[in-house]
Amino acid sequence: GRKAGWQVLIDTRDAVTGKRKRLVVGTFRTKREAEVAERHALDQRDRGTLIDPNKITVGELLDHWLALKQHQITSQSLADYEIFVRRHLKPALGAVPVQKLSAAQVQKQYARWQEAGMGARVVRGCHMRLSQALDYAVKYQIVHANVCKNVTQPRLPRNKPDVWDTAEAVRF
Repeated sequence: GRKAGWQVLIDTRDAVTGKRKRLVVGTFRTKREAEVAERHALDQRDRGTLIDPNKITVGELLDHWLALKQHQITSQSLADYEIFVRRHLKPALGAVPVQKLSAAQVQKQYARWQEAGMGARVVRGCHMRLSQALDYAVKYQIVHANVCKNVTQPRLPRNKPDVWDTAEAVRF
C-alpha cells in the first residue's frame, strides 16, 4: 500500500550543471513534521549545505552532524568528537555511501580496529559518534535505520571492585 503522510519536495539547482532539479526531502506522518523538515531543507539549500540522501557519504554525514553539534556542546566536547571523526571514522568508513553502510561492515571495522590494538574505550567512542550521526540521518530521512543499533560494541575491561571483608568492615 501507499505510505500515508506528507511528502516534502523542494527545488534546487545542480551545483555542476546549474539545472533545476526536485529533491525529495522525505515523507512525514504529520503536517507539522513536514513543515519543520521543509523549513530545515530550505534553510540548508539557501546556505549551500543541503544533503542529497542518494549521494551523501559517511564522511559528509559526519561533517554535517559535527556542524550541527558545534552549537549544542562545549568546545572541549566538540574537539573530542572531531578526533574520533577525523582520526578514526572518516579514514575507515568516510567514503562509504551512507545508504549502503551495513551493520556487518561497521562490525568488521570494530574488529579490525581491535586487532590493530585500539582500546575498547576508543572503539566505543567511535561507535557512539557514528551512532549519533546516523540518528541524525534517520531523523532527516537520509537513511531508514541506524545500522549501529545492530552492532555489538566491544566490552570494557572490568575492574574488580575493592570490597572490604567482614573483619575490615568491623575494624572500620
